[in-house]
Amino acid sequence: MFDVRCKGSESELSECSYSDYSRCRYYDMASVICTQYAPDLVMDIRLFKQSIKVDTHPLHHLRCSFEERCLSPEVDNIWGRSGFHNRHLLKFTSRFLNKGAVTFRPHIDKSSWQWHQCHEHYHSMETFAIYDLIDNNGYRIAHGQKASFCLEDSDCEPGYKKNFNCTDKGDQGITVNCADNYSNRIDCQWIDVTNVPFGNYSLRVDANPLRNVTESDWLNNRAVCEIGYFNRDDIIVRGCTTDPCYQESFGGNSFGHCCQFPFVYNGQLHYQCIQKNNSSENNGNNSELNNENRSWCSTTNDFDQDGKWGYCSEKI
Repeated sequence: MFDVRCKGSESELSECSYSDYSRCRYYDMASVICTQYAPDLVMDIRLFKQSIKVDTHPLHHLRCSFEERCLSPEVDNIWGRSGFHNRHLLKFTSRFLNKGAVTFRPHIDKSSWQWHQCHEHYHSMETFAIYDLIDNNGYRIAHGQKASFCLEDSDCEPGYKKNFNCTDKGDQGITVNCADNYSNRIDCQWIDVTNVPFGNYSLRVDANPLRNVTESDWLNNRAVCEIGYFNRDDIIVRGCTTDPCYQESFGGNSFGHCCQFPFVYNGQLHYQCIQKNNSSENNGNNSELNNENRSWCSTTNDFDQDGKWGYCSEKI
């Protein structure tokens, strides 16, 4: 099997998507180990929505954040200069609950963990989560610079015991039915929006985005909130979702929302991205879609009714 891509919810390898069957050279082969039990991270959408805010901080109060590269790159050019500089930070809480059957553990050996002097603990995963701010064309205009994470049991559901704590030098992980809570009061739990224009955006959080740790379900790892950012003192949060994302979209008119399959187009159901010819049938005022010959999808289940869409690949 070539170009195998699995979502993590398959019961056997044949259910994964692939391009073709053929004989493999011995150095191109890979093995697959199936397991009955795996962790499953789920974002606390309610806390995420309640916690979103914008705070302003003097730059000289953000020394640890600067050392850990949690601010926008342009700060490198002004750090240490005379004068008073502020940073406007879009803050939010990310609480990840493990609803799987076994503990979520870092994928790298403890000997490779990074010691962070400012926070005085080890970080065991470089890319445990990513934070993106998406504009109305579906493109990322700012992102969180949080370089790495420490995994621990911040709180647990009744009847379950904490097993991991970042304050010592012991093991790290997230126990079943426990959560790792990154409060909006924690350093680097933000996106630096100092130079971001006011407007409407999508704030997106992806847990375990590189799929470095096996989970029983990767499709519930993303949370998205629609926000209005029109002044330095307040954020309007219009709605948040944890819809599974099988295929990202880019451009179009849907703020980078995920493709929805199946979707109705010209009265027919489509179960994958489709190629648009240059006809303008049923596209209404979507002149950009009418004039393009690129693969696209609907970002709602009924394009004929809603007219919401995006391209299935970022580049032509």
